[in-house]
This record gives sequence, C-alpha cells and structure tokens, in this order.
Amino acid sequence: MLSEGRSGTNWLNSIADSTKQMGRSGEWLARHRLEQYRSKPSVDEILVKTKTDNDRFAIKLFPKHVREYQDRWGEDFIKEVASRHEVALVHLERRDKIAQAISMARARMTGQWSSRRETGSSENYDFRAIARELFLISQSDAFWRAYLAARNWSHVHFYYEDLVSDPQPYFAFLADKLDVPEVTEFKSHRTIQRDQVSEEWRRRFFEDAQSANLTQDARPQPTPRTIRNFVRFLAGAL
Repeated sequence: MLSEGRSGTNWLNSIADSTKQMGRSGEWLARHRLEQYRSKPSVDEILVKTKTDNDRFAIKLFPKHVREYQDRWGEDFIKEVASRHEVALVHLERRDKIAQAISMARARMTGQWSSRRETGSSENYDFRAIARELFLISQSDAFWRAYLAARNWSHVHFYYEDLVSDPQPYFAFLADKLDVPEVTEFKSHRTIQRDQVSEEWRRRFFEDAQSANLTQDARPQPTPRTIRNFVRFLAGAL
C-alpha cells in the first residue's frame, strides 16, 4: 500500500489483518523499526514480519519510509521486493486534502494516530501546522504518482472517500492478487475520527488562508539539530 498518513490506511488494514490471510500490514519501514538493524537486513528478513501463515505479506509505505531506507542503505526497497516476489501495488489517497491535513495536525499534537489510542494530550488550532501538513500530503501524493509513472508498474488506485461507503472493490482486488477468499464482512475495531473540532478548524483555516502568507507558513519546520541528523547531512554531502 502506497499512501500517506490519515488516508484510511489503519481502517483498511485492520479489516485485512483480521482475515489472517492477507499479510500483517504495518509501517515496517518506519524509522524506529529500521533502527533495530545494525546492518542492512535482507528484504526477506523484513518481509517475514509482515507475513501471515499462508505466506502472504503486506506492507504500508509512505514516501518517508522509502526515503529512510534509501538514505540508510542506498537501495529502493520496492524495487528490491519486486525483483524477488510477485507484488501488487495499491496507491491510496484522499480527495479532501484539507480534512486530511487537519487530521494529521491533530494527530501530531496529541499523538493519537488511531481511534484505539487515547493519549489525553491537548490540541490547539494552529494555521501554520495545518498548512505544513497540507503541502506535505500533496507532495507525498505527487511522489507516488511520479514514482509509479517512472517505473511504469501496474497498480490500482483508490480514493479513501469512495471506499468509506463501499470498501468491497479494494478487498476484491486484494483477494484476487493474493489468491485468498474475498472478505464478506467489513468490520473494523477502528472508527473514523471526525468531529466538531475538525469542522471548526476547517472553517477557521479557510478564513485565515485568505490573509495568510502561504509561501512562508507552509514551509517545513527546521530539521532538529541532533547528532544523527548531522551525520546524515554529512553523508549526503559526500
């Protein structure tokens, strides 16, 4: 699954994972997971963690994941997997980028990335935070479109909004590619996180955007000055 945060990936993956036949999808290339390896792991060393007992694997990838893998070991993870296994690629995105950006901003503030995790952390409307997420999300979607176009790889594309009302086409595609029975019940322990706070932030964002300096406000935050980031900077400069 090629996507970006807050696009319904947790919801869809929880349904797929509940079948115990469609792999164990997750962010297996997230930085904290890759930091567990002292040297470059083999592709299958990573994939074994994503497999179900029927030898099917699934993995969720955001642009930052493949970039992290590339930065560490100089390889394109997707290309490596495709050279060894039959792969089906799904590009999932969300039409309503504003709603996605608000959801992303709120999740970063509270640390609550799913409906199952309650953190109790506070959240406050922040125009700049939402603007930064909006541009990040748009860049991520453009990254996947360009990547898939350049590779000229077969893939299927879904919009989150279409699947909310009827997720069957997504699971029919997975069942066909993985050669497993189709999902007949689309029950999930995840719920859609949408409330009056999101609607109020949306209204305020559109109002503020009329007078905001978007070219300034949407700029990414400076990279933290840590030893690790300094080493990565030097490595990229060599």
